[in-house]
Amino acid sequence: CGYVLYCASDDLKKDKDIVLVAVSQDGSALEYASEELRQDRAFVLEAVKRNVCALAYASEGLRQDQDFVLAAVEKNGRALKYASDELKNDPEVVLAAVKSCGCALKYASEELRQDRAFVLEAIKKNPRAYKHSLLGKEVIKELLQKISVEKYLSTEAYKISLFDTTSKKDGSTIEQNDATLSNIMSFLSLPDAVKLKMTCEETNGSMRFEF
Repeated sequence: CGYVLYCASDDLKKDKDIVLVAVSQDGSALEYASEELRQDRAFVLEAVKRNVCALAYASEGLRQDQDFVLAAVEKNGRALKYASDELKNDPEVVLAAVKSCGCALKYASEELRQDRAFVLEAIKKNPRAYKHSLLGKEVIKELLQKISVEKYLSTEAYKISLFDTTSKKDGSTIEQNDATLSNIMSFLSLPDAVKLKMTCEETNGSMRFEF
C-alpha cells in the first residue's frame, strides 16, 4: 500500500483521508505523504495511533520533539522504537512508554535498561519485559518477587478473601488471624516477614493496606 501512495499524484499525497487509509495498512506509506503532512503534529499522531510504524517516517523534527513523542508513546509504547536516541534516554518519555507497553523497554537506552525503577515499571506492565533489561539475574528475581507479593496482597488476597476485612477503595483495616499472617509471611523475605510480624503484634493484630 505504501508503494501505491508513492505512485499517487501530489494532490492525493496531501489528502489526509487517503494517507490515513494507506498508513492503516502500511506504516511506511507515511514516507510518501506530502512533507506538509509529515510535519503535521495532529495528523502524524493519528497516523501513529493507527500504525505505530508510521512514526519512523514522520519528520525528523517530530521524532526529536519530546512533547510529541511523549504523546505517541502514551498511545502505544512501541513508538519509542522510532524516537530519537536522545529521547530513548529521556526518563519521562521512557517511563510513559513502559507504562503503556512493558516490552517497550527493549527500545530504551542502555542506561535506562539497567535502572531498577524503569525495569520495575516495565515488568509490572508485562513480566516478560525482564528479557529486555540489562540488570543481573538476582536483581530481576528480586523485582519479580516484589511484584508477585504486591499483586498477591493487593489483588488475589482481596478477591479470594484471604483477609478478614471490611475493605474500602482507598484503604482497608485488615484483621489478621494467625493462619492469614502465616500465609502472607511465606511470600516474604525473612527481614520483611519479621517486620510484618512485629507490626502485627504492635497493632494487636490489625494492619492497614491500600488497595
